[in-house]
Amino acid sequence: MRLERQSAWHRYWPITTLVALGAAFGAWHNAQARSGRQDGLSGPVRATVAAPASLLTGAGRWIGARAGWMVRGHELASENDGLARRVAELESENAVLRAAQAENGRLREDLQFVRTLRQPPLAADVWAMRPDPKFDTLIASRGRRDGVKPHDLVIRPEGVVGYISEADPVSSTVVLLTDQNAALGARVQRAGSRAVGLCRGTNGRLLTMTDLDNAADVRAGDVIVTSGLSRLYPKQLDATPPRDLVIGVVEQVQRDRLNSGKTALVRPNVAFDRIQEVYILR
Repeated sequence: MRLERQSAWHRYWPITTLVALGAAFGAWHNAQARSGRQDGLSGPVRATVAAPASLLTGAGRWIGARAGWMVRGHELASENDGLARRVAELESENAVLRAAQAENGRLREDLQFVRTLRQPPLAADVWAMRPDPKFDTLIASRGRRDGVKPHDLVIRPEGVVGYISEADPVSSTVVLLTDQNAALGARVQRAGSRAVGLCRGTNGRLLTMTDLDNAADVRAGDVIVTSGLSRLYPKQLDATPPRDLVIGVVEQVQRDRLNSGKTALVRPNVAFDRIQEVYILR
């Protein structure tokens, strides 16, 4: 038994000694603090422990920052996906708003144009554009029950669109200026010229203005309007004030092969590839 007590003492004496010293140091430190005196050991101990503690704190923060990015990686990716979707939604909404603003401006301009006409025209939506590839035509959303009949003039605020060729009860076919079967009397709007010719469709992008003699004063950039010499197209619109019916603008003037006259290539003023509504004069 004595050997066992000795063995236990030899085994635990360092711990027991440290605990006793710690308790004695604590009591002594408290007594010094109560008396307002500083002990000589606290400062060196703090200085010794401060440097390793600072290193451990910095290392912990560095590891925490890296580990935080790894732990939150999936969460951040999910947040980025959500933000990307929201940006796409906002861009789509902005595109819709811009389109609505452009549509509103276009309709406002159309309304101002219609108000200048003494007899209100019949507005029609474009249902189909060039349904037959052999002809330049469109289908309008007005027909015989609306009072539409063949040879009625079809216009836009920008100028001449064409004329009605056929009408059923609810829709009608409009022959465009660019159709190869379309032709109308035309003149140069410029006061110094007043040259007169005949505009024909080509089933292409441009019209040809023919029957111009060599002395005809026609230049690139000239505005071409109806001459009033055609059966279907008047010289001017019945508007306040009266206004010319614009056909297009001259892009190029060419000499005829036989040198008997000139031919002007005319770009229509109406953008047929973007047309959405037309106005029928009855």
